[in-house]
Amino acid sequence: MSSSFFFLQAEKNADNKTLITDLEDWANENRTQVYVIDRPLGDERYDYRHDGSLVILIPGRKLSIVDYSGDNDGFEDFVEDFIEDLGSISDKYRYKDAIGRLT
Repeated sequence: MSSSFFFLQAEKNADNKTLITDLEDWANENRTQVYVIDRPLGDERYDYRHDGSLVILIPGRKLSIVDYSGDNDGFEDFVEDFIEDLGSISDKYRYKDAIGRLT
């Protein structure tokens, strides 16, 4: 089921299928935008060595990063790299004010 409330920019596989399906159903039932990504939006140049993590973005809620790989060290590296890349993108496109970061 495809809807304008759910956006997926990650590979759906056997490990994350249930979570992704539940999030899509929740988005449609609550008519709330949900983004499930595995790299920062809008820039395909970012590639991560760690597979098995998803970032869940829902307006008005805290960002969630979910790991289903079991690789704690790889997950920690992914989180650090993702946050660094997100900061770089926010500087580049001047999103700091929109995301609440002070200059």
